[in-house]
Amino acid sequence: MTAASRSEATDTFNTRNKATDCSSGDLFHFEHSASYPVTKKLRLGVQRLIWDRPSTIASLAWP
Repeated sequence: MTAASRSEATDTFNTRNKATDCSSGDLFHFEHSASYPVTKKLRLGVQRLIWDRPSTIASLAWP
């Protein structure tokens, strides 16, 4: 039995919707988890999630 660790990062860039002339903004997502086996059927671990919108809601263009 070994310890495990996993990380993932995503940066999404959205463009303006031509039909509504709205932009939903950009999104950054980072997730990391680590676990350690206690027994063959039980693992204990921690997980961290960061989710951020670099552009604020005030900067959205509503028609």
